[in-house]
Amino acid sequence: MTTLLVLPECMSAMDILNRGPGGGGGRDVDDDLPRVASIDGGMGIAISDLHRAGDVLSRHRLREMSSSTHLLESDLRCARGEFDIALGCLSKYERALAHDDDDDDDDDDNDDGTNHARATGKGGERADRRRARERRRRKADVQFEKARLYAISGRFGEALSEYEDILEWMEGETEDLIEERRGRHGGGRRLDDDDDGSAAIDDDDALPVIHGAAALNGVGVAKLLLHLREEGGRRGGDIGVDIDEIFEGLNTATEVLLESRKDALTSPAHYNLAVDLGLAASITLANSGVARCLLNNRGRDDDDDGGVDDRRRAMDLWVEGLAMLDTILVDAANSLIVIPRHKFVCMESVRARLYCNISWTLLGFPSVPTSSSPERRREGGGEGGGGALKPEKLSDEYLRDASDAAKKALDIYDELMNGSKFMRDGAVDDDGGEKLAGEDGTTGREWEEILGDSATEGRDDDGDGQGQPTTSKPPESPLSPLWSAYHRCESARALGLVARCYALAGSAVTAEGLFQSALDASSSHPFGRKVNSKNAGGPPHRGVRVETGVSLSSPNLGLIARDVRSWYAMLCDDWEKRGGDAARLRSDASKIEDEGVLKGYVRDVDGVKRSVSGLESSLWLFSPSTFKLYD
Repeated sequence: MTTLLVLPECMSAMDILNRGPGGGGGRDVDDDLPRVASIDGGMGIAISDLHRAGDVLSRHRLREMSSSTHLLESDLRCARGEFDIALGCLSKYERALAHDDDDDDDDDDNDDGTNHARATGKGGERADRRRARERRRRKADVQFEKARLYAISGRFGEALSEYEDILEWMEGETEDLIEERRGRHGGGRRLDDDDDGSAAIDDDDALPVIHGAAALNGVGVAKLLLHLREEGGRRGGDIGVDIDEIFEGLNTATEVLLESRKDALTSPAHYNLAVDLGLAASITLANSGVARCLLNNRGRDDDDDGGVDDRRRAMDLWVEGLAMLDTILVDAANSLIVIPRHKFVCMESVRARLYCNISWTLLGFPSVPTSSSPERRREGGGEGGGGALKPEKLSDEYLRDASDAAKKALDIYDELMNGSKFMRDGAVDDDGGEKLAGEDGTTGREWEEILGDSATEGRDDDGDGQGQPTTSKPPESPLSPLWSAYHRCESARALGLVARCYALAGSAVTAEGLFQSALDASSSHPFGRKVNSKNAGGPPHRGVRVETGVSLSSPNLGLIARDVRSWYAMLCDDWEKRGGDAARLRSDASKIEDEGVLKGYVRDVDGVKRSVSGLESSLWLFSPSTFKLYD
């Protein structure tokens, strides 16, 4: 993939994927967003260039590079919301991998014996097996991406099949590795009863824990989404997903990650791995909490659990996830490990989601009743209501806690988009309005330089000779502006929750201003679609127009955009002469479900639209590539 970057035909695609629709080095992405023709047309040109590059590389028998163009096209198609075409590109790449395997087998069959002799020499067979495993792992990486695309397009059953296939492969691969180890020790050697053969598996052969945890997490989330869609129409329907199976996958993933993280912390060489494992565990804890909150004791005997509301357990899991993120930072500081920027951004994104979930639950927003009172009703027009409930009067304590959690999430998004407040030149604090600088007038930029120098003091490029890590900073790559664009859209959820808190506290005018900001944020994705009813119409356009608007590729952002419009409509309902605004906002929310990224996501296996809680916007189908950076 890296080699493709030197080809002019591939650079346009990489420019769009790395720097937004405008492309070009060093320019602000926002400068190009209003020019719809450059966004939509630029993506079309990039796809045509990729096709030409693939043909040229194929003619020169550079099949591996040629097949990699399918991966780039898949990403571009996904950005445009063309999930079926993106899946087709991934299938082409899988077939190319299988073709390479067949060619390798033919080469072995047709050689003159020299290669065979070399292969059967010392280490030859093991090298062949490792190459075969590497190809299968590459296929697993593609399967993770296919499963994600199936899920975001609403094909949850197919996503589940992909995840289960990955788990089945990993189980067989582990058995093969153990048998190989037994063979290396001689067939006559009897292994101890407690020796499963895994102790001598080389690090290069061992399957990463995160692969298994990601697959287990995917199984749990896919079964959750299947169950929620099916139960929305026919309780205990055709799919028959057992609730216990949902939690089995999520809980097993969490346990494996936490145990592996403990083991990783015992070896300085694996401290960086401990960061990945902890981050993955915080994600599975977040997903487990969402599952508990949405299911809320359904299908279980309350007496067995002492009658405890599952939403309280959900908040306990989210608090545990926050504690894990704090622990990662503490352990990294104690171990003198510098967390790469992209992983820190992932950590803070998870943290913000956890705070939003806590605020959401305290406000009574999930699509499961928070009271057995028959007077409690859904607000916002049924299926288009964003899964929001009109809450009874909240206690001051709950409202305060919900507001605090939402504001913490909003602060995190502010720093994800604009950088640390403490490091910003001219920044002011929240209380006195004073510049965030030391008593000697040190500015944020100067503090950044000082802290950077302190982090490298005493650094030994070769280590300290005692197996201890140094403070050597890992190589950094500039993050794509699309990260910031995503977080801006996601911040609409926190803005909407803060606005709801103000509305419940009686500050309707402040709440409306925040809702306006939430609408703007949710409609700011560079690969999006406008949904504002006031701006409907315009010249005819074949297919989906790609422009600044509600994301075309992320149902998480689609749910957020839908919800903030539904919540804003609830506020308008309480004011005189605002019925038209409320109706327009609900129409926009429904349009996101009917025409946008949620078109397939909110429907069951029969294509019937179901009421889907916005709490699903915090679910995360992570994969091993989540912890890598390809910019």
